[in-house]
Amino acid sequence: MEKRKNSQAHKYGPGSFDLERKTFSWSAYNVWNSYGPVEFAKKYIYGGADYMNPRMMTGRIVADMLESDREQIDPTLEHLRTFLPHYEHQEYEIEAKFGELTLVMHLDGFDEPKICVCQPTRATLGCAFHTSPAPYGKIGEYKTGVKWNEKMVAKHEQLDWYALGVHLKFDVDPEKVPIVLTWMPTIWGMNDAMPRPTGEIVNFDTTRTLMDCIGIGKKITKAWGEIEKYVREERNAIGL
Repeated sequence: MEKRKNSQAHKYGPGSFDLERKTFSWSAYNVWNSYGPVEFAKKYIYGGADYMNPRMMTGRIVADMLESDREQIDPTLEHLRTFLPHYEHQEYEIEAKFGELTLVMHLDGFDEPKICVCQPTRATLGCAFHTSPAPYGKIGEYKTGVKWNEKMVAKHEQLDWYALGVHLKFDVDPEKVPIVLTWMPTIWGMNDAMPRPTGEIVNFDTTRTLMDCIGIGKKITKAWGEIEKYVREERNAIGL
């Protein structure tokens, strides 16, 4: 299990927004669209702390467990470590050029696309491409807490982002890249400091089309334009 192959992309976290380099992450896009300019400025312009609520902390614990792949003392966590979908790479970060922007995304799990090395005159069916269950790559996303269903998964823009990024980075047809969103239900008892997983695992299989990628691309371009205008106005207001 590979760990953070491209960990340099972590420099695009909270407080590191760089307008001039035109680097745009899923998290920045999501904060802008979901919470508005004020929260975006706190996190990505003025370097505010990356606050984690108890639900987010639960997700972080699960992510760290999967990345380390160490045996867990807690039986529920060990059950999850054993039976959750695993990928060639955990905590995989990629950068993909999108026009003048560089899109940055953090995939919980990722199988890289394979290359066919069969002889041109005969199909050997022995190369990694032909023997892989996901020759065009595979995207994995883990979620805890909020109750997920197929309709939510089908509309979740984070998966649109990831499909677009993989399409741009590896030049593969997005419809051929399977996506699995794995939901781990949690419970939050009165004496618990944070929600804890129940041990149940629910996998939702989905894909994204090229039209989905085009659609999220338009939204990305629109959001970036709004952010760029807002940041410049903020700088002018404080004399920078």
